[in-house]
Amino acid sequence: MPQGRIVLKRICQSRKLAALKTDGARLLYTWLLPNVDINGCFSGDEEVIKGQIFTRLRKSTKTINSYLADLASAGLIIWYESNGDRFLHIPDFTDKQPSLNPNKEAESTIPMPTPDLIQTLSGSTPLKVKGSKVKERGSKVNTVRFDRFYQPYPRKTNKQAAVKAFNKLNPDDALLEVMLAALEQQKLSDQWQRGIIPHPATWLNGRRWTDEMPHEETSDEQFDRLKKEGKI
Repeated sequence: MPQGRIVLKRICQSRKLAALKTDGARLLYTWLLPNVDINGCFSGDEEVIKGQIFTRLRKSTKTINSYLADLASAGLIIWYESNGDRFLHIPDFTDKQPSLNPNKEAESTIPMPTPDLIQTLSGSTPLKVKGSKVKERGSKVNTVRFDRFYQPYPRKTNKQAAVKAFNKLNPDDALLEVMLAALEQQKLSDQWQRGIIPHPATWLNGRRWTDEMPHEETSDEQFDRLKKEGKI
């Protein structure tokens, strides 16, 4: 169940919202905010929106379709299809929700469009998506390499941000091996063993595989230290 959604004051100054054709489209965008999942995704089907968003307002599916097209043309949402189902995504949702708590959110079950399209796509026609990947336009998301990184990473938080960070980094096989080796070492550290683990996107953006690992005491070193401290 979505929790902790807020509407920032600067929404009143949004040029994109002001440029929309109708107040109905503005209302839809605002009412989507408390209903989208942790990645900013929701059904893009007019019937679903009619039943779950405009529950008490008499809006036809044709009217809702025009609202969605208007929002997509303005770049306020990405409107796309996957396996015959329509979805929408608010591109800057996580940036505008500083109080979002992943621990209180269910994992998203909606396939995401790729990060490059999130930044560049606009238009009123829903984009076709195959499986969990948008049709490629230019760059290709290397899902094989990303999966090799993400699967062993012990904290599964905000996968969308991790994908974006990984593709921005675009590591080759050699760098990926270095990253994975560092990851395995860090997983054994005292900090990570105590559950203090950065989000995967934070780890990638901070190039944390280059962190110097703290020295681990041997049993002899620990004995000498405790003896000097008068504890044994």
